[in-house]
This record gives sequence, structure tokens and C-alpha cells, in this order.
Amino acid sequence: MTLLGALRRFFGVWEAYGLRVASNVILSKLRGTLNPAEALPGPPVYATRRRLSFLIRVEEHEPATINAIAAAVSAAEGAFEVVFCERAVTDASGSVASRLRGARPWFRFVGVTQEVDARTAASWTVEQATGRYVAFIARGCAPESADIERLLTPLEEDDALSAAGLFETSESGEPLRAIRLLALRKSLYLARFPLTFPMTAPALLEALAKSGTPVLELPYPANRERAGRSPCP
Repeated sequence: MTLLGALRRFFGVWEAYGLRVASNVILSKLRGTLNPAEALPGPPVYATRRRLSFLIRVEEHEPATINAIAAAVSAAEGAFEVVFCERAVTDASGSVASRLRGARPWFRFVGVTQEVDARTAASWTVEQATGRYVAFIARGCAPESADIERLLTPLEEDDALSAAGLFETSESGEPLRAIRLLALRKSLYLARFPLTFPMTAPALLEALAKSGTPVLELPYPANRERAGRSPCP
């Protein structure tokens, strides 16, 4: 990266995402220059800013979950995106990902080899996200576009909120404490977890609890997936 290119990248990201994120992006590129094994596989795209980016490791989810996320994101017609990290995919998940690749501009892929460690792969995935917010899903769940909106709206309306999650509830409305979806600002995610990069909703919830970050709890009916598509564990 040339000096002029670095300055353009820095100020472009600063304008869209703030100083902290811009600094992290430039530091990441410098790290990649000094250690090519950790260089980004491709330049991030910041021209189109999405409201929210789902970050998903393909190998951690079943095809039904990947298809559900793709459908929910597509229903927003460009407001959302999903960044898939392909590191060690199964045949079934890999075939779904191959079908989605290039199908829509809001489906983005970060492909890495087995030689790249999980933390570096997660770092690349986060840095490719263009949304102001990042979201994570629990295994086995199939959210709809309305679920994403219900999760995102409180965060957009109240800057004091750090994170919001959809938690499974019983048929009577009692909380079961099982996290389904979790979202927070990308800048907060980078600031709190610059080395660990938790990539599932349960892992992120645990990390947020350890850091003392409050999470707004919203209900997610347990009977939806049991009566519908894929069951939640």
C-alpha cells in the first residue's frame, strides 16, 4: 500500500466509521506488510455502507441456517450483508456457499486455507464487513428479516445501548436464557475484542459478560423453529 493510498483509506474509513476503526484498519494493513501471513486476502470495500453485517464461519453452521440468513439478508435489498468465512467447510455447507457466491452484492466471502489460524481468519472477516453494526447467530437457528429489524432498531434509536440480543423464550413468554441473535456496533466489537474475535452469538455473549458490557434482551419465541425450519439446540 502506498502512502497516498493509506491516507485515502484512513480518511475514508474515518469519515464512515470513526477514528478507532480507521486506526485499526491501518494497523491491520501495517501488520500484514510486516507479516504477510496476516495480510488481508483482498482490499475491504467501504464505498457501500450497510446498516448491518452478519459475520459467519461457514463450517460452524448447517446449510439450513446459511440459507435462512441469506434469505433474511436478501429481503432487506441491500441494507444488510453477510460476510462468510470459508476455512474448513463441510461438503453440504460448502455447496450452499458455492451457490451463494456472486449471487448478490450483499453476499461476501473471505476464503482462507487451513494454514491460516482461526483468529487471523476471523480478523479478516471482521475487517471486510462494511456495516455500522455486526451481528452473530447461534447454531441451528433460522431468523427472518423482521427479527433482524427488531434487533437493530433499538441500537439505531439509542446510542447509549451497547448491544442487543434476541433470547429464546418459552410458550408462556418466560425467558430461557438461550441467545439466538446478537448485534453490536462494529467499532465496539473491534475495541473490546481486538485479539479474540468471537464469531457466534453464544461466544460473543460470554465475552460481553466478562467485559461488563450490558446487552438489551429481546424475546425470540422458542416454538417458531421447533414448529418450522431447523431446531435450536
